[in-house]
Amino acid sequence: MNKSAWTSSPELMMRWRRVRRAFDARLMTERRLLIVAAACVIWFLLDAVWVTPAYQQLNKATKRRSDAQASFQMLTSQKTQLDQAIALQKQDAQKELLLVRERLLKGQQELARAQSQMAPARDMRQMLEAILARHGQLKLRSMKTMPPTEVRLGAPGGASAGASLYSHGLELVVEGSFHELLAWLRSVETMPRRLIWQSMTLSSDEQSRLTLTLWVQTLSPDKEPLEIAP
Repeated sequence: MNKSAWTSSPELMMRWRRVRRAFDARLMTERRLLIVAAACVIWFLLDAVWVTPAYQQLNKATKRRSDAQASFQMLTSQKTQLDQAIALQKQDAQKELLLVRERLLKGQQELARAQSQMAPARDMRQMLEAILARHGQLKLRSMKTMPPTEVRLGAPGGASAGASLYSHGLELVVEGSFHELLAWLRSVETMPRRLIWQSMTLSSDEQSRLTLTLWVQTLSPDKEPLEIAP
C-alpha cells in the first residue's frame, strides 16, 4: 500500500494521526523503547527472511569449498606419491638393465676369450695328426667325426639366447705302448690351442697291445660337419 492509498483513505489517516499523537504523548524514554522494539521486530523479520538463510547458504558454500580443497590436496598428495613410486621403479629398472647388460657383455667377452683359446674345428685333424707324427711308434687305427651339436647359451635372467656356437667332436683310436700313449696324451693336453676332452677308454688285446680311444671336441661358429671319413 503506497502513500496515495494512505492519503486517499480518511479512516486510515485518522488512525495514523491517533497513533502519532499517542506516540508523541509518551515520554522520551518510552518512545526510544518503542523505536528499539520496532527495530528489533524489523531485524527479526529480516533475519528470518533473508539474513539467516543467506548465512546458512554461505556456510554450505564455504563447507563445499573446504571439502573441494581437501579433496584436491589429497589427490595432489596421491599423485605426488605415485610419481615418486614410478620414478623409483624406473630407476630400479634402469639399474637392473645396466646390470644385465654388464653381465651379458662380460659373458660375451669370456666366450670370445675361451673361443680364441680353442682349436679351430677345421684344424683339429691336422693338429692331432701332427702330434701323432712326432710319436712315430703310435699307430692311428681310426679317426672319425661326431655330428656337430648346437650349443645354446643361457642369457641373463633365464632367457634363452640364440645359438652362436657348435660343438665339433672327434673320435680317435690309437694303438701303442703305455709310455707312448701317455706321452701322446700329454702332447695333446699341452697344445697351444686347446681341445675339450670328452672321455677316453684304454683296452688291451690278447697280445697285450694297448688301444686308446679318445673323444675330444672344440667349439666353433661353423655349423658344417668336419667331413672326416671313418
